[in-house]
Amino acid sequence: MDYEELLKRHGEEASKFSEGKIYFIFVSTESELIRELSKRGLTPSDVRSIGGGGYIKKEYVQDFTNLITRQAKEKKEYTLSNIYEVVLYQCWNYELYISLSYDLDTMLTDLLDLTPEEIKANEKEINRAWEDYKREFEKLNI
Repeated sequence: MDYEELLKRHGEEASKFSEGKIYFIFVSTESELIRELSKRGLTPSDVRSIGGGGYIKKEYVQDFTNLITRQAKEKKEYTLSNIYEVVLYQCWNYELYISLSYDLDTMLTDLLDLTPEEIKANEKEINRAWEDYKREFEKLNI
């Protein structure tokens, strides 16, 4: 399995899990929220906010926590075992060469959740991926 397949599998697992358990409701007032929840046969006491307009049925909170915890662990383990592949993938994914939002350091820390120690331990492979990405990007775009 490669990194893209891992991300796809995680997305599919989250989508499957969310069916009938997580709802995205975008409203301005509590009365609108109550109305939207009632359309789904729910009340505010039946759900917990997960942010971003998401609400999860309370009985599934622990299952959801377990899912995201397991996925984060799998992603971290895969990243550390395949650092070159993951860094190269994310360089292309976020177009780091021209990105206004991310640079290599913020990609490593914010997106890949690597610690300074993990970055230092994998510095050679990270730099190789970065240099390979820049070289290929320049060939294609300059």
